[in-house]
Amino acid sequence: MAQSTMVPWLTRSADNSRSAWNQSEKQLTQASVTSKGIVRATIIPLVGDARGMEAQPLILPNVKTSLGTRDVMVLPSMADVVRGVDAHDGSGIWQVTLGVPINGSTTIDFHNINQHWGCISTGVIDADTQRLYQVCWVSPDKSGNPQTARYYMFVLNVEDGSQVVPPVLIQEPSGSPVFNSQMRKQRSSLVETNVDGVKTVFGCSGTIFETGTGASGFCFAFDVASNNMSAMLAMTAGEGAGVWMAGQGAAADTQGFLYVLTGNGDFDGVSQNGVSRSSN
Repeated sequence: MAQSTMVPWLTRSADNSRSAWNQSEKQLTQASVTSKGIVRATIIPLVGDARGMEAQPLILPNVKTSLGTRDVMVLPSMADVVRGVDAHDGSGIWQVTLGVPINGSTTIDFHNINQHWGCISTGVIDADTQRLYQVCWVSPDKSGNPQTARYYMFVLNVEDGSQVVPPVLIQEPSGSPVFNSQMRKQRSSLVETNVDGVKTVFGCSGTIFETGTGASGFCFAFDVASNNMSAMLAMTAGEGAGVWMAGQGAAADTQGFLYVLTGNGDFDGVSQNGVSRSSN
């Protein structure tokens, strides 16, 4: 098979600045759309959930799989099922189940839209190691109860979906377990940084009941070298300040600074960062 020219799509919106711009696009141009329109190429089936995915598909080209060298598209579903498919025709390459998802209910969402809650956010692919970093909400006791569910970081080989290490619980590296004291909603996408050769995957979350006592948004860091949680930051010492961003990931620059939006919470400019406000 000739070397693929497909452009990698390793993180939400293409890059850490969240430009959503494929600078190498040659087929989907203004001229081609004007003359030919847009045609649906294929439908890729997902497994275990009627609503499918909240995450954005990611693509890693030129992966040596058991079926040959493929451009692998990764599809994490709300049922905690992750599929690797051929990015050109949608044919299956591998499929793994990461755990029992959480049952949809008004406890999580007043409108009760989702059948399940599982892999909610978009992960990130490290092209050097060909590994996917994906956070999913899992029910360890298999009850589907959100109050006993936990978030885990999964590290998967893109070639076959195998787990590089056992699932890593998202929690404070040390100290009291504040993050898991309440139900969170880890919707904003992950981002990987490489600062002076040190790779870190960051993610952020909100809380289901953001006006409840002790509710807080969080951001956390996962060390790629050791596959361990390395830091966690509560966005407020009061309530609110969830990091949602409509599923978008934190932006990151080459110096290692992260840029996120919070809202609906207390603000003092020191430890409480719910800065979004409206006025009449």
